[in-house]
Amino acid sequence: MILKKIIFLAVFSVLLLVATAAAKEVELSLSSTDLVGYTNDVQSVDITIKNNQDKTDTVSLSVWPPQFAGVGATLDKYLVTVAAKSSETVKLFFGVAIDAEEVVPIFTVSAKSTTNEIFADSQNLYLRIIRKTTVYIKDVRLEKYT
Repeated sequence: MILKKIIFLAVFSVLLLVATAAAKEVELSLSSTDLVGYTNDVQSVDITIKNNQDKTDTVSLSVWPPQFAGVGATLDKYLVTVAAKSSETVKLFFGVAIDAEEVVPIFTVSAKSTTNEIFADSQNLYLRIIRKTTVYIKDVRLEKYT
C-alpha cells in the first residue's frame, strides 16, 4: 500500500514538473493591462513578443475588437519577425474619440506564429474611458443659400 502511494506521488511529481517546465513557443506580454483613456486623446501600450523556439519565426498580431464605443485600436506592426530565443516590442495605440462613451471596453491582444498556428498567446486589456469635459462641439457647418 505504501509502495503504491510512493509510486503515485513520484509519477504525479514528474508530470507536474514536465507541465511547468514546458514553455510556450510564442509568448505575448503587455506593459499594462489596465489603461485610462481620456476623450480626444491617444493612449499606447507596449507589446512584447517572445520567441522561445530554436528558429526565427514571424508572428501575426491582432486586436479584437478593432473599434468599440468610440475607441479605435491600431498596431504599428501587424507582422513581426522575431529571431530565435529573443523578443521584439511593438506599440499598440488607442485613439479615443471626443464623443466616446464612458465605459470599460475589454480588448484582446493576440499573437500567433505564421509557421505553426498552434503556437499562440493572448492577453486581455481593460481601457477605462473618462471624458475630459462634459460639453463639446459636435458639428459646425456653413451653408450658403442661393
